[in-house]
Amino acid sequence: MKHVLGLYRICRSERRPIGYVAALIIVAAATVLRFALQAEAPPNLRFVLYYPAILITGALFGIGPGLLALALSVAAIWFFFIGDPAAFEALSVSEETAMVMFVAANLLHLLVTGLLRAATDESRAAMERASDAERRLTMALAAGRMGTVSYDCRMLVGSWSATAAQIFGHPPVERAATVADWRALIVPEDWPRAEAVLFRAIASVDRFYAGEFRVRRSDGAIRTVDFSGSVIADDRGLALGMEGVVVDVTDRVEQRRRIEELADDLARSEERLRIAANSAQIGTWDWNPVENTRTWSDEFRAILGARPDQPADPIWFGERIHPADRERVIADHTAAMAVDGPGRHDNAFRIIRADDGAIRHVVVRGRVIRDTEGRVVRAIGTMIDATEIKSAELAIARSRDRVAVATAAAGLGVFEYSARHPDGVWENERLYEIFGRDPARGPIPLEEIRREVVIAEDRAGFEAMAAEAARGGEFRFQFRFRHPSEGVRRVEVVGRGSHDADGLRIVVGTVKDITERHNAEERQHMLINELNHRVKNVLATVQAIAVATMRGNPVLPDFQGRLGSLAVANDILTRENWERADIRSLAEEVLAPYRRPDGSGTTIEGPAVTLGARGALAIAMTLHELATNAAKYGALSVPEGRVVVLWTLTPDGGHHRLLVTWRESGGPPVSVPTRRGFGSRLMERMLAQEMGGSIEIEYAPTGLHATIVLALGTTPAEAARRDGHTVDAPRSRRRRRCARRCRA
Repeated sequence: MKHVLGLYRICRSERRPIGYVAALIIVAAATVLRFALQAEAPPNLRFVLYYPAILITGALFGIGPGLLALALSVAAIWFFFIGDPAAFEALSVSEETAMVMFVAANLLHLLVTGLLRAATDESRAAMERASDAERRLTMALAAGRMGTVSYDCRMLVGSWSATAAQIFGHPPVERAATVADWRALIVPEDWPRAEAVLFRAIASVDRFYAGEFRVRRSDGAIRTVDFSGSVIADDRGLALGMEGVVVDVTDRVEQRRRIEELADDLARSEERLRIAANSAQIGTWDWNPVENTRTWSDEFRAILGARPDQPADPIWFGERIHPADRERVIADHTAAMAVDGPGRHDNAFRIIRADDGAIRHVVVRGRVIRDTEGRVVRAIGTMIDATEIKSAELAIARSRDRVAVATAAAGLGVFEYSARHPDGVWENERLYEIFGRDPARGPIPLEEIRREVVIAEDRAGFEAMAAEAARGGEFRFQFRFRHPSEGVRRVEVVGRGSHDADGLRIVVGTVKDITERHNAEERQHMLINELNHRVKNVLATVQAIAVATMRGNPVLPDFQGRLGSLAVANDILTRENWERADIRSLAEEVLAPYRRPDGSGTTIEGPAVTLGARGALAIAMTLHELATNAAKYGALSVPEGRVVVLWTLTPDGGHHRLLVTWRESGGPPVSVPTRRGFGSRLMERMLAQEMGGSIEIEYAPTGLHATIVLALGTTPAEAARRDGHTVDAPRSRRRRRCARRCRA
């Protein structure tokens, strides 16, 4: 029957013109066949050939062509086979009856054929709809990678679709499945749960089952599959079978697991954020205008001095804003919430705490979230108590003001050159005044200073200073430049190179115009040189008078030596502008006449210590007396003798002590003198009066040993002076009073 209907669908046509033409052709063919069979056929066959013609035409082309075929058949029968067509004779009763029966039978045939045709069309449409639905379902299942499964409880066998078989790790073809196949498929741990799901579905009203179970594929891989469907039961509730679909949800389960992990991580992050916000005393606020909800954190309430149960009331919050700041804060908030607003709310203002009435500075930052139409759907933000920060900013501002006043009073210009500001930043007007530059033009770029400002003779030193700054060290340098209106000027630059928080190089420092100071120092140096020249002349004159007066006197050589030691100390102090002298230089100058050509005989060792003018004279005279005595009677009087001069600097409570040791060896045997000479008294007097020190002399048989102890300045000063700055003994009260009277 299925094949007959298929052939019928192929042969039938819905085109009416073709049906009418086909009716004409089919009736003509029946008429020709009737003529061909007229000799052999009996008379009652004149209607027989037209029945199938009408039936075929009506079945294939519809009632309209069928009626046309009926009319043509009646005309052909009447015209060709009943009576004489030319005479138009009336039909007999039998012929009329036969004709009426013929027409009635064919009309009934056409009616039945039309009904069958309509039923066939409906059946065809239903089959096409079913086929289309099946096709769409198949496509949907394939697109969703969903397989279908079934099971017949009476036959104890079911089936897996091709997709289901592929999900289970089998070739993608439909296959039968038994209970053993299902048991082998679902992992043993999940089988009891799968049975429980089916039993609950059988007992339920809707008989629907759904669940996720793990299956072991044929390749051994474990996958998670979602089973869902219905249990088919009879009227008594007995299960007849089941139908359902399966989907591999392994990736979805993994995604769900990851989402759960992310949710847990998010919850932990939110908890950490809450703890961090509480620890950092950061309050948070949240406003949802869609749901009309406001939320304040506990720290937010604590900053405002509110009760823990204080509702998040914007009117109450507005009352906490300081009256002097309230209008501005409300205006900024309104602008941020406007449709064309910036979308951010950053403000700093004062509040009056609710509990103690204290005025605090707070900083509020927020973000406005809008929908696609620009309407505010949420606003969130933070608030911090910035009172301490504000106080620190005010303290820094006051400190900067003090520094500005101090630098202005000291005539210092402050600068900064960095990778972020290669053209420089000049912090005050004084720097522009020093270089004679209009502030409107801005700072002088470093390259311009290097090429055009610094005079040619000082550029090498300037480059060395720039290199030191680039290495991150401290620097102090003087250079000359040509002022636009004041000629050549000299400045001193003091600064340091370092790196900022971003690791970029930065150089900051000060500039001071020292032209007048330098000129005064030059004049002072010239005067000191002149004074040194005159002192030398005086010493030479004294020496000449002494020679003329004491010629032949045995003390004359000692007197001349002492004058020489004064001259040596005078030369060293002159080189240092009569401010300081290095103890090593003094020792080397005093012992130079006694040093052998190969450099042996004397050893001088000790750290760098610089003495003041009075201390230098005292040490020079003391070393001269010891050297003269050694040359006459001690180690320097014989070739094998040696003299070692050592000194150390040690802390002594709040002061430092300079310990100078003179040790002789290899000379003649030493004995204690029977009387104290002038040299011993001179050393003791010079050290005690000028340096507040002492000297102890030990006349050991192997060589004289002298220990000089000098009390120096306080600890903070000594920490710097050990690097080469002036170290001098404190004066006695009597000498300080005398010095003040002399200056007065």
